[in-house]
Amino acid sequence: MPGREDLPDPGEVPVMLAYDTLREELAALEHEQWIHWTKHLLANQTPENVTRWERQCRTPYSALTEREKNSDRKWADKVLEVLAGYTLEDYPTSMLVYEIAQRPDCQQALQRVRELIDQEVLSCS
Repeated sequence: MPGREDLPDPGEVPVMLAYDTLREELAALEHEQWIHWTKHLLANQTPENVTRWERQCRTPYSALTEREKNSDRKWADKVLEVLAGYTLEDYPTSMLVYEIAQRPDCQQALQRVRELIDQEVLSCS
């Protein structure tokens, strides 16, 4: 998993950059996943595997076997581990939610944040 040492010190990151820091850490993790898969693919290109991978490409996650789902869950756990680090004092969840919601490509998130504020679940203070 990408190391925190590769990221800027949270104390040196302006508040509005927390989203970008999180995005970069997740992008680094996605690249690590791609490397892992590509190495596996290149080392295991048998006709049987290619047939299985083609089937998996046509299969929605909900229809995968439990074994196949568990493989995906391992990577989901890595994402959750990264996200968990952003609930600390340096990156409060409410700040990240608000920051993400303000991005022009996140109108649904903005609407959800407004609803949470209206319900007094989330505070802007």
